[in-house]
Amino acid sequence: MHGDPVPAITEAEASGETALIFADLRATLGVGVVNLIWRHLATIPGALPWAWATVKPVYVSGGVAVEAQHLKTGLSIPPLPAWPGSVVRCAGIDEAGEASIRRILASYNRSNAMNLVALSALVRRIDGAPADTRIAPAPPQQSQEAAIEGVLPKLLTLDEVAADTADLIRRINLLGDRDQGRILASMYRHLAHWPGFLAMSYAHLAPLAADGRLANMIAEAISLGDGAGARLQAGLAILPPPDTADQVRRAATAFIEHAIGKMVPVAALLVAGISRQE
Repeated sequence: MHGDPVPAITEAEASGETALIFADLRATLGVGVVNLIWRHLATIPGALPWAWATVKPVYVSGGVAVEAQHLKTGLSIPPLPAWPGSVVRCAGIDEAGEASIRRILASYNRSNAMNLVALSALVRRIDGAPADTRIAPAPPQQSQEAAIEGVLPKLLTLDEVAADTADLIRRINLLGDRDQGRILASMYRHLAHWPGFLAMSYAHLAPLAADGRLANMIAEAISLGDGAGARLQAGLAILPPPDTADQVRRAATAFIEHAIGKMVPVAALLVAGISRQE
């Protein structure tokens, strides 16, 4: 069991063209993980090569990075207190574990925002929606953001963790979710090596879900992503779509609305929580 409720190719089992695209995704985004949306598209005939070739130019130009940064700075993230070091240590997380957690959060915080704006542009292209011609596409950054160095730990399946940890993963995945957890966010399975951190994260996020603030942040992220997609749309490559273009649209829309759109504010909240100054 791979642990993905939606069909997906794991990075370990990827071969041939899929493995090459996965490597290109990691290098282009500057992260050590291939996000679930791309691994899911790899299961749809012709989808991954076309989707990645279509959106890659706006990653390479720097437009995606700029729009993703604008999106993150535009989110209404509440100023919650960061976790003191003693809280992290008492949760059973040593210095090496904390470094790995920071790397995981940074990787998803970067890649989810970038994928949200790029996939929003792709969906608009498939739909034939007009590009935003009133605002020129964002200019490339002066310098590329440094890649996030280091290997991420194994992406655990729910069968590989204790029953309480698996239950916690399911519960935290439901926070802010608008599709009953049909898509299980990979970030939580990467963090499952440290159940104490998952517990801290649940306590951090649950009040925001309960009072509606998380839902508002998710809606805001999706809206900002669509606006960014309209500006990026003109920079997409023009390639003949595969016969499975409608499947690509359905998959990308589901991830935008029910997974990536949710995980953009979630990752930002957890990065802020562990980014203490001591």
